[in-house]
Amino acid sequence: MPIAYDDPALGASMQTLAASALAQLGGADDDTLLANRTILQLAAGEYARAAEGARIQRDHLRSSGNPQISPSVAIEIFARAKAAQADSDRSFDESFRSAFETVFAGLDDRLAYDTWYFLGILPQNLGASFRATLEQYRAPTRVSVQQAIELVRGYAWWQASMSFFTLIDPLSTAEWQRRYVIEDGVLAKTPDGAHVSAIIVRPRTTTRLPALLNFGIYAYPGWVTNTMFDAILSASHGYVGVVGFSRGKYTSRDAIVPYEKDGSDARALINWISHQSWSDGRVGMYGGSYNTFTQWSALKDPPPALRAIMSSAAAAPGIGEVTEGGIFRTYVYPWVPYTTKGPMLDEDGYNDRAHWTGLEKKWYLSGRPYRDLELIDGVPSPIYRRWLQHPTYDSYWQQMTPQGKEFANIRIPVLQTTGYFDGGQISTIHYFSEHHKYNTNAEDTLLIGPYDHLGSQHQSAYVVGGYPIDATAWMDIAALRYQWFDYVLKGAARPAILKDVVNYEVMGANEWRHAASLEAMSSKTVRLHLAPGSGPATNHLIANSPSAGVFVEQRIDLADRTDVDWLPPADADDVLNKTLDTHNALAFVSDPFPQDTEVSGLVRGALDFITNKKDFDFSVRLYELTPSGEYLRLNFHYLQRTSLAPDRSHRQLLVPNTRQHLPFVMPGPVGCLIKAGGRFVVVLGINKERDSEINYGTGKEVSTESISDAGDPLRVQWFSSSYIEIPVGR
Repeated sequence: MPIAYDDPALGASMQTLAASALAQLGGADDDTLLANRTILQLAAGEYARAAEGARIQRDHLRSSGNPQISPSVAIEIFARAKAAQADSDRSFDESFRSAFETVFAGLDDRLAYDTWYFLGILPQNLGASFRATLEQYRAPTRVSVQQAIELVRGYAWWQASMSFFTLIDPLSTAEWQRRYVIEDGVLAKTPDGAHVSAIIVRPRTTTRLPALLNFGIYAYPGWVTNTMFDAILSASHGYVGVVGFSRGKYTSRDAIVPYEKDGSDARALINWISHQSWSDGRVGMYGGSYNTFTQWSALKDPPPALRAIMSSAAAAPGIGEVTEGGIFRTYVYPWVPYTTKGPMLDEDGYNDRAHWTGLEKKWYLSGRPYRDLELIDGVPSPIYRRWLQHPTYDSYWQQMTPQGKEFANIRIPVLQTTGYFDGGQISTIHYFSEHHKYNTNAEDTLLIGPYDHLGSQHQSAYVVGGYPIDATAWMDIAALRYQWFDYVLKGAARPAILKDVVNYEVMGANEWRHAASLEAMSSKTVRLHLAPGSGPATNHLIANSPSAGVFVEQRIDLADRTDVDWLPPADADDVLNKTLDTHNALAFVSDPFPQDTEVSGLVRGALDFITNKKDFDFSVRLYELTPSGEYLRLNFHYLQRTSLAPDRSHRQLLVPNTRQHLPFVMPGPVGCLIKAGGRFVVVLGINKERDSEINYGTGKEVSTESISDAGDPLRVQWFSSSYIEIPVGR
């Protein structure tokens, strides 16, 4: 297939390819054949036949109970428009509007939403996907019929999308106003006299309905926005869809204060919702990332109307957000103006990655204290400055979410979703563990698979960081959301995937497992000790600890800035790699596993060490070295300030040049089938990088330390009594 993406003859070549594949198409009229025939007819210019074929396919899918109907409906609309344009003197825009309105009039609410979503895929994303497919098949002089269909499908829908994309917003706006009662920018008063803003979308019915609330700080400009979509989606499932915003956001004009007021404000909005004429008095909350924090913050004093939550890719300030393991992370610094500069998000400023990367590098090279970040930037950041005044998990952070016995008061059903590569895994497992610890009867269910932060909230990707996930792992979190709330609020069956308290996909096994707790994911543990080898890449994990005095030494010059362009491997972007990054780190590798072994559950360990500093920050990353020689990331990293490891609320400095013992638990479970011949790999690193504060080890408040505090290089002797405990699945 020698043609190029930018070749002027590409369109003609795709049409010829479509006609050729159409002539060779055979088989029974199943769903796949119908879909293939329709897209080939569309690409070949046989619009009337494509429209009829798409209609037949839609009816066939509906009668068989297949939910993936929206692509055929979208193709029918476009093909109808092209056919009408060819048979009349109307423009394409006029023909498309007519086809859209005619077809949508016959769709139920759910299918209408799904079809709109499919029509709204960005043309540039479709073009990039087609280009990748074309590059994959350019080398052969001939392609198979199936390869031709794949190429034609990508090209045809990309071209179609470019022709109608600008028409979708006004058409869908009119469609939603026809179907629903929409109240935009409603204000609810809080107990302290402020206001929170909300979008409300409800079906046109006089029946009182339960409401589903997504509450958070992310307010997008424009009437039809990501936030509006959520409310419409809930309404299409028979709920009152409510999207609420933190005070000062959207149409509220109060001061914007991230985290501090969201719990009480969410409770105020829930109470307001429950007293509306369209409400049956019950509210469910859902959302991802920051919008999970608001759920847990509301539950610090549970409002009676809140009957269930679904928390995806959670955020727990002071634990997994702003600080991680007690370490301030610079990615939060640009997030502050992004969310607080005005009532809407500052997309332009936040997406100026050159500025933020440049700021990180400028600070790193300067060696100035971390709290000087805003001075180097030249823009005051009082919110970030206030956060820096709370480097431990003190009362400032604790008042934001439930603590200790407050979890016992949470007696509503909870569903939490996260991923092995999700930065929210830390917070999710915190909430999950604390809830079950203080409420032994908690109905708190966990679902975890090979997902990143976005995949844990929306739809999982088929490939995460270069790793093709198992077919059974693919998950539509939004679909699960409504199954969950239908179960809790409407008496429907419990979602089939949620068979127990912990539900997890085992990577490589292509199977879901179910357990009564995180501990029950495994039947035993295998302890492996850190042992020296001949170099940083050849240290060993061994079953028997060597003599007490054996250690591996690590030296890090904290004043060195030659690595300004380096960052550690990103958990979600570098899941599968051919090489292992050991900058500022040591790798420890086990012997090959003699047989396939499921490693599932929480990975624990203990570090025995001597250091010359009063403190340091370290990380632990876990991999499988596959039999084919690739490194597969197993879960999200563990990042920790040593002095805060025993108690995140109280710093306990180290005693230099004295042997010390530090137990640890990885932030979330793993679930992986290590193949025979595969090896377990632990990468133990020292945290010194441009995107987080640097702990120079003096014992002073870390954000006040500078490069002048570096002193002698950090020296850590990791003794072979240190170990990792691998949980072996049932």
